[in-house]
Amino acid sequence: MPPNVKMMNDIWNLFNDAEQGNDKAKYFEAIKAAQKLIRKFEPGSKYKQKMLLKEKVEIQKPGNRSKEEKKIIWGFGPLHEVSASWWVIGRSREERKEMKEAIRAYEKAAKYPHALVYDPTWDGFWSPSDDSKRLSRNSL
Repeated sequence: MPPNVKMMNDIWNLFNDAEQGNDKAKYFEAIKAAQKLIRKFEPGSKYKQKMLLKEKVEIQKPGNRSKEEKKIIWGFGPLHEVSASWWVIGRSREERKEMKEAIRAYEKAAKYPHALVYDPTWDGFWSPSDDSKRLSRNSL
């Protein structure tokens, strides 16, 4: 498993634990883990996103995808995990009633329109960018 995927799995576990227990301290642990992933992978992810936009690579819509489409999406590398990490920070900050910080995190997640997060429970993808735009508007 690539390090970015392993780190993201750990982040999801922390975030889900926080949500299940409505535990503000666990949300902070999820934030710290997400910040660590961002520090490590954001420079390359910003560059990758910039190149995808420059080359006019189609932005995949959320939902179920064919095997070929999944390969293309996963080929975008850690930008998925970087966007998802910003989303986790935004949701965690929102749960901690830190609304300005939440909105800033959502705005950063939204800068990765090519990022999609795979959810094996329904074999489909969701967009942290799209969801962050919606959450940011709702948090105002």
